[in-house]
Amino acid sequence: MILSDRSIRGALLTGEINVEPSVSDADIRPNGIRVHLSDRLLIPPLDEVVDPTAQSELAFREQDISRQPFVIERGAFVLGATKEAVRLSRTLTCHIDGRSTLARLGLMVHCSSSAFDNVHDETRTPTLELINLGPFKLILRHNMAIAMLQFTRLTSEIEQPSQAQYRGQSGPQGPNLKFKIGDRDEQ
Repeated sequence: MILSDRSIRGALLTGEINVEPSVSDADIRPNGIRVHLSDRLLIPPLDEVVDPTAQSELAFREQDISRQPFVIERGAFVLGATKEAVRLSRTLTCHIDGRSTLARLGLMVHCSSSAFDNVHDETRTPTLELINLGPFKLILRHNMAIAMLQFTRLTSEIEQPSQAQYRGQSGPQGPNLKFKIGDRDEQ
């Protein structure tokens, strides 16, 4: 079941949901928490051929948008992150969903990976897979409202430890192709 605003407020008070920096009441939506774009983007190299199974490292260029906004061209793809970091109890998971106003301009905030799950051992920032599918060039600004986190109560507690592939994630992070599928920290 997706948590309502009342349930989200309660979960923030009990620590079931931990968001840093703390959430303002204006950012609690009817069924989620509005999150904002961090101050950095990762720009992928163009025309590079990538084998996702080759365990290679990609050379993304980092762009600071704290002082100067970034224009995302039509058809362009960049990685961003929320300025908010999240930790959940073992009884919750969350999904990230784009803002409808930005979606109506053609901006997607995630390609196909909306689940931000298994973050009960540490606080992490969600990485955003930003792609401009619309007809406009769009300006991305630090701290702009970019997405919403929706929380779902699980049928039972998660037994597994948090996944190690993106442990310590703070800010945008490119794909970790060196991580072997099935690897986990057995804490």
